[in-house]
Amino acid sequence: MITKRELVVGLLAGFVGSVVGLSTNTASVAEEVARGEVLSVCINKKTGAIKAATKCTKDERKTVLGGIGPQGVQGEKGDKGDVGPVGPQGAQGERGAVGPQGERGLTGATGAQGPQGLTGATGPAGTSPYLRKETIYFYDGKYGSWCSGGLIANSSIAAVSPSGSRFTVGVCAKEVYVP
Repeated sequence: MITKRELVVGLLAGFVGSVVGLSTNTASVAEEVARGEVLSVCINKKTGAIKAATKCTKDERKTVLGGIGPQGVQGEKGDKGDVGPVGPQGAQGERGAVGPQGERGLTGATGAQGPQGLTGATGPAGTSPYLRKETIYFYDGKYGSWCSGGLIANSSIAAVSPSGSRFTVGVCAKEVYVP
C-alpha cells in the first residue's frame, strides 16, 4: 500500500523531472494516458522517488501508472445544465397542405349611401281595393278606322239602323276602374 507521503513525493518528483527535461513531453504523456497505455514504475520505499523501470530493487516497490481500470459504479444524476444558446436558423420547410375552410366572418359595417340613381321607367297602372276594373266598348265615329291612343281592342258589332237595316260597326274597348 502506498502511503500518502510516498504518493506526494513521487508525484512531485515526476513533475520536477518533466519540467527539467528528464521526462517526455507532457502533451505526449497526456496523449499516451488518454489512449490507455501503461507505465511501469518503481517507488523508493525510503525517499518516495519514482523511476520508470520494469524491474525494481528490494528497496523499491513496483507499481503501474495509467491504463484502463475496471468499470466503476454509476454516479448520481447531476444537476440540470443551463439552457444552451439558440441554434442557427433552419432551412425553409416544404409548403404545407391547404387548411380547412374557415368559419364565416362577422357582417361588416353598413357602407356609405351611394349617389342618386337614374329615373326608372313608368310602371303599370296600379289597382285599388275600392275600385273594380271594367271594360267599356264604344264607337269612335269613324267608319273603317282602328282604335288608337291606349285602347286595348278592335272589334266589330252588329248594329241596326233606325230604318231597320242591319250593318256592322267597328268599336274600340278600354279598361277603366269604377267604384
